[in-house]
Amino acid sequence: MGLLVQATEPGGDVSRRLVGLAYALFFALLAYLVMFHRLETPRDMITAFATAMFLFLFVCMPGYLPWYQVWYLPFAVISGRRWLIVAAMMFSVGAFLPISR
Repeated sequence: MGLLVQATEPGGDVSRRLVGLAYALFFALLAYLVMFHRLETPRDMITAFATAMFLFLFVCMPGYLPWYQVWYLPFAVISGRRWLIVAAMMFSVGAFLPISR
């Protein structure tokens, strides 16, 4: 029970470990992306960049704030990949759920 209390209080050693784990997961996923994503055309590079931003902001970010999407949305649209655009729409709708009372 004490570990749960430590994990929920702001600051401290547990939150630093969580942030470190989030960055380690992101760098592992980024290495996988660089190894196996096709990077032949400019659109492939934009898609890889948008995917990396998606992984960081929506998968590996422990302190996600909805306005962070501003950085991701243009690259999702430029990439032309449906799954990136659908993910952008889902997170955009999800950003307004807490304030839609």
